[in-house]
Amino acid sequence: MRSFTAIQALSALALLLPQAFSATIVSESRITVTGGAFAGETFPLPRVSGDWFVTPGDAHAGLTFRPAAAAAHQGTFNIEWDGKSATQTINAANNDPVKNEQKFAFYLQFLAPYSQTLQPRGADTIQISIVKMDDLNLEATIAGTATGAAPGPVRITGIVNLHRDTSDQKASGAYGSCDPGIHDKLAGAEWRSPSECEVKFDRYIRGVLPSPFARAETALSSGDWEETRQPKFRPITSIARHSEGNPYSLQSSQDGLIRFQFQLRAGSEPAKRNQAALDAVTQKMADAMKSAAAAEAFTAELTKVAHAAEGSGKIAVTVGINSASFGMVNFQGAFTASQIPGVGYSLAVPYVQSRGGGDISGSHETTYIFLGVWAPATSIRSGSTEDITVKAGLNPQAPTLSVQNVWVEIQANAQLAQKVIGLVDWTALKQLLAAK
Repeated sequence: MRSFTAIQALSALALLLPQAFSATIVSESRITVTGGAFAGETFPLPRVSGDWFVTPGDAHAGLTFRPAAAAAHQGTFNIEWDGKSATQTINAANNDPVKNEQKFAFYLQFLAPYSQTLQPRGADTIQISIVKMDDLNLEATIAGTATGAAPGPVRITGIVNLHRDTSDQKASGAYGSCDPGIHDKLAGAEWRSPSECEVKFDRYIRGVLPSPFARAETALSSGDWEETRQPKFRPITSIARHSEGNPYSLQSSQDGLIRFQFQLRAGSEPAKRNQAALDAVTQKMADAMKSAAAAEAFTAELTKVAHAAEGSGKIAVTVGINSASFGMVNFQGAFTASQIPGVGYSLAVPYVQSRGGGDISGSHETTYIFLGVWAPATSIRSGSTEDITVKAGLNPQAPTLSVQNVWVEIQANAQLAQKVIGLVDWTALKQLLAAK
């Protein structure tokens, strides 16, 4: 998962890169630059990409303009504003290329012979006066100053005049009383803005999911254990593109899955025992260098002891919804499938590959619990590894913003996993499956 900062950086970078220009938007826009190396030159801007929208409570435009492909002077003009006000002001304090807040942006990037970028700096201000803004039309005037390579500002004037025959607006699923329309403020970025309904559903799930784990969280936050990670509860601000037609998954948002993590407190007796076991193995390292066979035996022993220490010294509980299938790679040993009475289908896997990949040295002993409609696990063995798959029975007629299945992953040894299972309120968790 990318962090929110990384997503913002990619979004800003997307504004700087050449983009495909939509044939459905007709542009009669232009901009005039006066001062410095610019002798009052007007640049017609017939090519445009990006989007704009207007709702009863909000409005946003994020647009990239370019001259005609055959024009003598080439460059890129980016402009973005956020909000319903008929007058929008962009200055050095709120300009996104500087602040990276995905709300306001203005810059002109010229190729040769100018070879410079103009944007608000110092006391520069760009004012956008919106004349008309609806789903099909956008008309506005631009006036102000910006600064480029030469000292001192240059004068900027221009108009935005856009028309399209259809807004081509997409919609997400519905969830109670909310706007399912997707009003995207991240045009050109890897992610898109979520609809109001997606935000509402995600907030509901993130609000409900921790409660069934409250008793386990309390029990594991005392004594020898400490909680090192808690779930995120902030409203989502971006979501994976093209996800609106599929059942909503927590992995679609940049906040990712619900995850609790605990570890033994440093200096606790169990932590000391784990460290002593690791130290005892590493002391054999010198002998392991004497032959290939000794090195192989040492590596195997170290992997086994480190795996046991990790399984008894850390607990990570991850929760997800609406997966079409669930797969994992097991490096060693066999998985065990069973039914937990009153709970659901369970799968215990001894050496699961880390989410980030890698070999057996980074694997985890893991127990999975599946609620909802899931098929029995299937596996394909390739050499010493085993690919395990558990497929879900998702109903294509069900609302995309509803919970069809829940899975819980517990990274810990079998004894600790059973302790967590005994502390979870599974009845409360299963009630999500009935909620609409």
